[in-house]
Amino acid sequence: MEDLYVIEQGCTLKKLDQQILITKGGMKIDSIPIFKIDKILLFGNQQITSQALNLAFEYGVDVLFLSYTGKLKGKLSSINSKNIYLKLSQYETWKDKQKRLDISRKIVKAKIWNQYMLLKKYNISEMSLLEQMKKIDIVNDIENIMGYEGAASKIYFDKFKILIPNNFVFDGRNRRPPKDEVNALLSLTYTLLLNKIISEVDKNGLEGNIGFLHSIKYGRESLALDLLEPFRQYFCDAFVLKLLRRKELVKEDFESRDDGIFLTELAFRKYINKFKTESSKIDEDIREQVIQIKKHILGEGDYKPMMRK
Repeated sequence: MEDLYVIEQGCTLKKLDQQILITKGGMKIDSIPIFKIDKILLFGNQQITSQALNLAFEYGVDVLFLSYTGKLKGKLSSINSKNIYLKLSQYETWKDKQKRLDISRKIVKAKIWNQYMLLKKYNISEMSLLEQMKKIDIVNDIENIMGYEGAASKIYFDKFKILIPNNFVFDGRNRRPPKDEVNALLSLTYTLLLNKIISEVDKNGLEGNIGFLHSIKYGRESLALDLLEPFRQYFCDAFVLKLLRRKELVKEDFESRDDGIFLTELAFRKYINKFKTESSKIDEDIREQVIQIKKHILGEGDYKPMMRK
């Protein structure tokens, strides 16, 4: 099963027997058997018929509506899990300060470890990152954990920029909108992977708005953001480096608009094809992480965030 990305603007998705038919201007673009689809992602100006939606719901296929730049606008899915006991357990875990602290500590230590290991892959040994990991073991509140996470990220990105090809400018993270090509790719990749995690969290009947590291905030998918943290370097940053260092994307693939830097339409399609292929390799890892946090909440197992070897 694979994710179906619909990028060509002005498409309509219809039901054709047990397939999703994609048309534009009355002409067929493609048709995919529903059993081969994990979820459908509609970018920008797209339409989907009620018959196609019913077919998707019948097979448990989520339909995500995104802006053209990948920001999730809304999601339609079959009836969510009725396991209210899971949601209550998640709330009780959140209320337990020590449990919340333990989960947050694991998440941030895994993230910093992945930062260290990604740099090490490129022969940069930044021992100060490991020092930040040690400090997290002795703090007793999430605010201090976040403080060490921020310090580690500054150290990490100061070294990360060394790995960027010289024709690109990168002076650290910026966003909303991204001010350079590297930040455009990082933000887009984080967003698309977050969408995958949100969908998996929902499928498992977890409450997406209740996270442990990320505070509760109206409309924020805090749990998915928690689970994303170790994947930022485990997959996202490594993926962006690969695209740039192999020259699969070049400066001419970007344009300035809306006071930010974004991929051109043609480059965006090229990027999505690359992302679809590479991210599919960690789909099982994402599922396993969600299942682990679910079992941990229910007291049926331990949660071990993804860590590079």
